[in-house]
Amino acid sequence: MKYSATLVLTIILSLNAFCYQSLQEVFDQAGPYQDYDKYIELDPLVEYEGDLQIFNGLDVYINGNGAVIYGQPSQLAIGVYSSNLDIEYCVIIGGYGGIYIGNLSSGNIINNTITGCGEAGIRTYYIDRDKETRIWNNIITDCDYGIFGVEEELPDYVAYNDIFNIMEIPYAQFCPG
Repeated sequence: MKYSATLVLTIILSLNAFCYQSLQEVFDQAGPYQDYDKYIELDPLVEYEGDLQIFNGLDVYINGNGAVIYGQPSQLAIGVYSSNLDIEYCVIIGGYGGIYIGNLSSGNIINNTITGCGEAGIRTYYIDRDKETRIWNNIITDCDYGIFGVEEELPDYVAYNDIFNIMEIPYAQFCPG
């Protein structure tokens, strides 16, 4: 009887690891609001799986309200391609990368906490030069790189970020060629 109670308790506690809500599903179900094509307010009592990929010229807003997003191994928690992402108050834990602002994209990354990424907490590459990209007031810890950008394609504003316990370089710049 003692072992069955322990087994039941172990199963209940481990179920939490499988109960993440997909951030991609939340995104897919989100509707427009104000100037955004997708407007998302996360529930701080729900844990999310970081599997969000944003494509096709969308303007997206995410207010995490302190919600935790778990990155998946060898995967980006949030990737943005040819779109704009304004994101604030999220806690991103683990995964290959936290927030990646990719080709022809832009965004405002403000007041987030990112920790334990295998590569960069925040990475920008070949961003949209017609729109501002700002990264400020974030906490980034325990990643290979804090904020990583490409020379000649750096964000318009990067300031007031607390970056510590980084394995390689807190602020890195890739210089191709």
